[in-house]
Amino acid sequence: MKKLCLFFITCSLVLNLGCTKDFLDERPAKSLLVPSTLTDLQALLDNINVMNSAPALPTVVADDYSLLEGGALKIDAVQSGGYFWADDAYQGNTVGDWNTPYQQIFYSNVVLDALAKIEINPATQNTYNAIKGSAYFYKAMALHNLLQLFAKPYDEHADSYPGLPVPLSSDVNERPARQTLSYSYAQLLKNLQDAIALLPLKPVTKNRPSQQAVLALMARVYLIMQDYPQAEAYAEKALNISRSLIDYNTAVATTTPFGQVLPNGIDEVIFYNKKLSYAFFTSGIIKIDAGLASLYHSNDLRRKFYFRDGTNSSVSFTGYEGLTTDELYLISAECKARRNNIEGAMNELNTLLQKRWKTGTYVNQSAGTASLALSLILTERRKELVGRGLRWTDLRRLNQDPKLAITLTRTYGGKTYTLPPNDKKYTFPIPDREIQYGIIEQN
Repeated sequence: MKKLCLFFITCSLVLNLGCTKDFLDERPAKSLLVPSTLTDLQALLDNINVMNSAPALPTVVADDYSLLEGGALKIDAVQSGGYFWADDAYQGNTVGDWNTPYQQIFYSNVVLDALAKIEINPATQNTYNAIKGSAYFYKAMALHNLLQLFAKPYDEHADSYPGLPVPLSSDVNERPARQTLSYSYAQLLKNLQDAIALLPLKPVTKNRPSQQAVLALMARVYLIMQDYPQAEAYAEKALNISRSLIDYNTAVATTTPFGQVLPNGIDEVIFYNKKLSYAFFTSGIIKIDAGLASLYHSNDLRRKFYFRDGTNSSVSFTGYEGLTTDELYLISAECKARRNNIEGAMNELNTLLQKRWKTGTYVNQSAGTASLALSLILTERRKELVGRGLRWTDLRRLNQDPKLAITLTRTYGGKTYTLPPNDKKYTFPIPDREIQYGIIEQN
């Protein structure tokens, strides 16, 4: 059996896993100290470096950025394999985009199992509920992130596609098999339904989930599932809690033009979630994809405030991430266009864009047909949600419609790389070390 990997969970501090092995095959030592109080459990969930981290590969592999010549020398094999859509995506290396979400699921299950043994009273009920609801939410968010990389895009055949292992407890001896993709999404949605009644309407701090965060994630998930009526309904419910948008005319061109999210900054952010720190984003080796850059009008402030320009055309991302109200406006607009509510769709879009252009320069857009409205909305979706890892998920969904499908192309070192729509590489392989143990079948 694999050598046990040691965690320590103490009452006030949770250390990140130091192991380099894939997460589902790690075993806590028998000396694991299980948190036993509400304070312990909240501290576990407040470990921002673990619980508020999101996979970075979706941004690496999509078409938001282009790698500068020579940049491939500064990234590891996993990032390089993703960027060039390689056949051997990992070359035997550890995959943080797999490990971190499963670590989040494990921590959440530790919390849920511990809560079942804690006696509550009227004075502790609200705290107990918030912690329990948070654990359900984190499990859902982690599973959502995993499904966008390691399972097939959701479509009408989801009942026959393999899903992903969904651990239901913190007992690491329980080794769940891959059930269907529809089962995985059902588990995701069940966790969100279990969470919503337990959480406060809005968060105490934005690293913690809330009812609005649950509704926002449900809207995103139903959009991915192409259940547009449900996506619209949940987007509207979330927006009814807050429709706040930032006027970008008030931003300042610095490394943090919108201020800090935590503890309660940036009004648009509902839940703070930041992608893993990869050299791809931090080494000054990427530029905006030329096709994307050409979409920004000179009066559109997003180009200025989403990216900080470096040397040799390089950029660094200075926007924000996580669940946000601007994403909800775009979900609502797209769903309205898809049901032929052109006026409603364009109202949502124009409300958003009025806050993104220089004061006095924006002219409300209109559309004579639902298809034109949809086209305008999807273009703005790409421009607005850049750098947040959502483009990859959008490509997986939109490529299923031949009218919206595109082939990705990138050139590096004199060689051209392409990724056709609906290619098998839109589903990443399960990490090699997981397969070696014979529990999980490969994609």
